[in-house]
Amino acid sequence: MNALLVLTWLALCVLLFLICRVPFNRWTATAATLGGILLTAGPIIAMNHYHPYSSMVRPQLSILPITAPVAGAVIEVAVEENQTVRRGELLFRVDPEPLQLEVRAFEARVEQAQSALQLAPAGAARDLAQARLAELQAGLSKALYRLGQTSVRAPADGRIADLGIASEQVLGATPTDPAMRLVGTDPTRVVAWLRQNQLTRIDPGAPAEIAFDTIPGRIFSAEVVYVSPTPAASADSAQAAVQLRITDPGFDPLAPIGTAQVAIYGTGLPEIALLRKLLLRMSAWIDYVYPYA
Repeated sequence: MNALLVLTWLALCVLLFLICRVPFNRWTATAATLGGILLTAGPIIAMNHYHPYSSMVRPQLSILPITAPVAGAVIEVAVEENQTVRRGELLFRVDPEPLQLEVRAFEARVEQAQSALQLAPAGAARDLAQARLAELQAGLSKALYRLGQTSVRAPADGRIADLGIASEQVLGATPTDPAMRLVGTDPTRVVAWLRQNQLTRIDPGAPAEIAFDTIPGRIFSAEVVYVSPTPAASADSAQAAVQLRITDPGFDPLAPIGTAQVAIYGTGLPEIALLRKLLLRMSAWIDYVYPYA
């Protein structure tokens, strides 16, 4: 984005010297050079300090490993690789018959224990029968819970990745690898990486604007949710992550988004904020021709 400011000044110089025919001599050349330094370097430094910009912006992702809570043979795989699923949607089912038999066995033993309790005389024998009934009822509850776990459902909205199971496959009691992974995305949340010296005037709630490379010419309003106090785990240890939430009502959550540019507007120098907004819009329109990021 800083290059846009420099190119704008160069275009102005071409306009003055070639079109308006301003004499080109050592005085005008010196004035153009010094003016370019002052009128570009100054705003660039002020924008980077008060209203930072980043082209390292990505949607916020969460990757959840999905494992089988119970052992058994897989009788149904209801999803495919790269399929989008909603929270609560069925992913796969394990054969419930062994657990159904276990539940029936516990139910029969509970009935027997209830009958024994009714016939038990008062005293130690009755206390023992009561304890036996409570133990069997707890076992029945655990068996019913495990029976419900044979149908594995999506814990959140997301996309299926690394699908590693198939029908008739037998899963062990302690699986070493997940059956699949659920890549969750919140389309209204993105993460931007900025240098730490750009975060001195950025606080949660600060307004921001985002331009996605896949949606050229559009600017979406946003706000800062969280500013990481520590550097990000990246090759550049001077960078920190800033989480943002898109608040623009015109944003389509189903729109294909990827890389983006973000401008965050801190406190101070509102005139420089207007320049940052102008440059961001110029950059968004350039995406029609070539992705700026």
